[in-house]
Amino acid sequence: LSDLHEFLASPQADLPPGTVSLDGDAGVSVSPISRVSRAHPPLPCIVKVTPEAVQITALRRQEVFGLSTYFNDVYHITEITDLQVVSNSEYVEAGEADAKNRSALHRSASRTSEGERPRGDEQLVVIRFEGSGSAVTFSSPKHELLFKAVRSARARYATHTAVPTVQERVIRPADVPGTLLNVALLNCGSESATLRISAYRMLISVVATFSMDVGHELAFASDLCLPPNPLQFIFRICTRLSLSAPDMTLELLSEALLAFTKSPQNMKPWILHYMQPWLRCLGQFTHDTAAHPDALVRTQDIVRSLIRLHLKEPTMYMHFKEHVWALIANVEELTDIVLDMLVTVAMEYGALTVETELIADMLATVAGQNPRYNKLAPRLRKLVAQTCTLSVTHVSAHQLWPEIAVYMRLLLTMSFSNCNLADEYLADIAFITCMLLKAGPGMIQATLHGIVMHVVHSLALTQCNGAIIDQTFSSSITGANSFAGNPVRQLNDKDAVDAGAAQNLSPYAQLAQQLAELIQARTRLNFGLRAKSTSAVTFIASSYTRGGAASTLNPEALMEFKDELAHGSAVLDSPRDALDSVERVAHVFLRIMDNPAFASGRGNAWRARWTTLVTASTFVFNPAVQPRAFVLLGKLAAADEVDDDLLYQTLATLRGALASFGETDESLPISVLLCLVNMVGGLPPDSSYLASLFWVGIAVMQIGHLPLYRVGLTLVAKVLRTLDACGAFLPENGDGFQHFLMAARVAVEKAADQVDELVGISFRSSFGAALSLLLLRGMEDMSAKDDAYEVLLQIIAIVAGCRKWQHADAANPDRPCDLILPYMILVLPTASVRKEMGHVFSAAGVVVNADVKASIEHGGYVRLLEQIHKNDIARKSQSDYILYPSILAAMLHRSRSDQEIMILYSILASNITWVDTTMSLLVM
Repeated sequence: LSDLHEFLASPQADLPPGTVSLDGDAGVSVSPISRVSRAHPPLPCIVKVTPEAVQITALRRQEVFGLSTYFNDVYHITEITDLQVVSNSEYVEAGEADAKNRSALHRSASRTSEGERPRGDEQLVVIRFEGSGSAVTFSSPKHELLFKAVRSARARYATHTAVPTVQERVIRPADVPGTLLNVALLNCGSESATLRISAYRMLISVVATFSMDVGHELAFASDLCLPPNPLQFIFRICTRLSLSAPDMTLELLSEALLAFTKSPQNMKPWILHYMQPWLRCLGQFTHDTAAHPDALVRTQDIVRSLIRLHLKEPTMYMHFKEHVWALIANVEELTDIVLDMLVTVAMEYGALTVETELIADMLATVAGQNPRYNKLAPRLRKLVAQTCTLSVTHVSAHQLWPEIAVYMRLLLTMSFSNCNLADEYLADIAFITCMLLKAGPGMIQATLHGIVMHVVHSLALTQCNGAIIDQTFSSSITGANSFAGNPVRQLNDKDAVDAGAAQNLSPYAQLAQQLAELIQARTRLNFGLRAKSTSAVTFIASSYTRGGAASTLNPEALMEFKDELAHGSAVLDSPRDALDSVERVAHVFLRIMDNPAFASGRGNAWRARWTTLVTASTFVFNPAVQPRAFVLLGKLAAADEVDDDLLYQTLATLRGALASFGETDESLPISVLLCLVNMVGGLPPDSSYLASLFWVGIAVMQIGHLPLYRVGLTLVAKVLRTLDACGAFLPENGDGFQHFLMAARVAVEKAADQVDELVGISFRSSFGAALSLLLLRGMEDMSAKDDAYEVLLQIIAIVAGCRKWQHADAANPDRPCDLILPYMILVLPTASVRKEMGHVFSAAGVVVNADVKASIEHGGYVRLLEQIHKNDIARKSQSDYILYPSILAAMLHRSRSDQEIMILYSILASNITWVDTTMSLLVM
């Protein structure tokens, strides 16, 4: 076209729109490629595959009518009758017969283009066009690209241009009454008065011939004038006939839908109107019977046709909602069939398409009148559980993901202001939310966030008790304003919505507060949403117009969606961050279940149901879901007493996860450890596993993998806190901190000694030094330093408590006491930088007043350490001190702060004077 425009301007050329669009259509261009023929040498060309055409542009001039020009062949996509890939050897064999007839020409062509011929092992793409005598064959190193492009274009064109009609069929004798009746009813609404009266007479004849009962509605008479719109009359006739002759339902509805596709626009509302009584009877044909052996299939076809006609008729949008779906919703027997067909058709179009959003609206219409359609939620939950059939790390990579995404979009629309759904399936939605958190592109993540918003909003409405909801509450749903300021007028005290005072709020106010928190940036980040990401409702709002459904997406919404898609696929959280988000979102649902309005009845049922669903997925191998299930199991178990059998199963899973660590993702061992952290608080004080879990955490820390180290450190801290709370370190339970934990080590001693040997430390020889060296790893890493620091303070406080009663035991003056110095020297450099040295000595049992605090800040900490050392010498507990300079040297080697280095040198210098000359020689 560009060559043509050099001689003739575009308006003057007056080319057809289809020809002009060839230059502008985006498509797939394949090059280098050659058009292969048995009779001619290969012709270099470029093949462009657009949504509706295949263009073959030759790159070599050819003679035509004495002129040299380039050929550009254009074939419409519907002209392709066959597409295949063959090897060159098969292509040659297929043409041998033709080659014999033209052997001379073939030899001549072979000699002139032997180097250009495709090799025997090369693949060729053969396309046969309608009306073409022979196929067009292409040779290219990109033959797969050409084949896939043409195949995709054909499939896409067939999908988008398919006419949703009920196929015409052979009429059986049993179908004749219904067919004739539909003809009469259809033409009773005609614009022609003559046709209307003829249809009325035909209606009388059909009723009389087949002995149908219509009461006193019909009577034959001449010169009748049927009004142009006999709506009420026909409705009464159809209602009476549907009750007296329901066997005609399937045939009449099939014929009516067929007539709908062929009727002018003004007749379509009429057809939907007289179909209504028959739609009520459709529930009688949900199972095959002897009289109707194909009843189920035909019913499914009718429902599917209704859905497709709704999608293809945007001007009939409200007619379908009012006269079809609102009526079908009340036919209980059709619930499963309608739900199946809505989902099936939505799958054909995929998530985030206008068609699927329209189907979601249909589903919301029927669910608004019949709560049985809320079973979409448990169906989605079962679909998520089925992801165990294929081992993938992320659920968005699973083959079921396209189906899951469609279910989520359907559930979003259906969940708005749906109190029945929120009440009956809260546990299922909690399971779905936690398992699909941060999965897929940004729009899908926003969809999940929107579902949770709708559920909390619906529950809040059940508890409002007539409270006046002001503009702040309404606008908060769309994120326009902050909801925390004044959710309802009855909550005018700003302190009432403070998180610390949540228990003092009314049930409704607590739910309103949660609704406010859900739109805050920190909560949205748990769903993978940026602060200003697209709302889940933006896509829906852009897919509708005031007159019906839009046929294409709003360009602005489409650009926002593409931005979300790119962002959502580019950002991947670490396994620990993703699991932490699951914990935080699970806490949202647990707060709902603990709400005073539900705590005694529904809350317990929700929690029990949620626990059952989680447990069913916890011990089934599924890299995409199993880690999240373990995190949820820990959260749910924390509120109840954990039995030893469940803990044993969890530990067995941890053993398997660590055995395969390195081959699989680290999410599973981390999630099991997080589960154990939460379970520890629910273990009874006399549990045989409680103290042993300390050594499980130590062993995980010894692995050396930082993410595992951090979780192992958290487990150690939780176990120590729980043991201390239940009095495990009191004198009646042993000789103190070290003695109690080493006694618990006996149960796992063999495995623990093997790990010690591999790592190069020995808890058996020096408990304090070994534990200090292990915690030193955490103090050196910035991501784990805060956790390690808190654990050290916790240990110092526990040991200080033990030393207090150990020194006070006058009856056993030779009893060794727990050592506190290794933990002190490990934590003091960091405490000095944080100006918390007084806090450290206070935890160690030293009375820290203003004078002591000032002394500590000016170097007095050395004298306090020396005093601790003297007490240890008095109790003959200084045997481990020979190892402490090595710990100090390791800290000096890695320290980067001048202040920390000064503290370490001061401690090291003082320490050298605390021991004998043998120690001095070792350090030097």
